[in-house]
Amino acid sequence: MPHEVALAKEYIRLNDDKATLKEMLSEVVKKQDEVQEEMLDQMSISGLDSLRVDGYTVYRSRKLAARCADREAALPVIEGWVPELVRPQFNLNSLSAYLRERYKERGDENIDRFIESLPEDVTNVIDVRHWFAISARKS
Repeated sequence: MPHEVALAKEYIRLNDDKATLKEMLSEVVKKQDEVQEEMLDQMSISGLDSLRVDGYTVYRSRKLAARCADREAALPVIEGWVPELVRPQFNLNSLSAYLRERYKERGDENIDRFIESLPEDVTNVIDVRHWFAISARKS
């Protein structure tokens, strides 16, 4: 049992470290975005496209990206304009969540029996599996 306790403590420490790093990364990204906005303004005012600093070339680059407020409305428009970009698809994370909900609704603790009850045509094309993982929450 002492070995399990040591492993659990290590897992908790790593879990805390992971949360701290995520928070730090979020703060760094936010600060970098703020600095980028200020740099873009300054470089525009100065008429600079690039500058060399500490072995780096820092430069303005033009980005172009599409955003969509209403995918459902956009779908037929894009399909008519660029049909090769539109294809039927599904999200595996959503499918996994759907399976977890159906399993929970069934109330059967035998997960293998649940998986075996799925339609054969589904299990022929989708690999449904389960596994154990360690989780931790502050108690």
